[in-house]
Amino acid sequence: MSSPIYPGSENKIQSGMIFQIDIIPSVPGYTGVSAEDCIAIADEALRVRIQEEYPGLWKRILQRPI
Repeated sequence: MSSPIYPGSENKIQSGMIFQIDIIPSVPGYTGVSAEDCIAIADEALRVRIQEEYPGLWKRILQRPI
């Protein structure tokens, strides 16, 4: 609903942006099935800042599968 990704968009994806990704299939017999995840875009400067200011968070980030 508020995504910068759409046909004709001139918005640029930038470091610090967070996106919620929803997959809501429309398949008969699978009412209510969905999947959600969240990603954050981080350039090198933001990654370094997270490492320094939030070492516990950085550790959890490194443990997540890619």
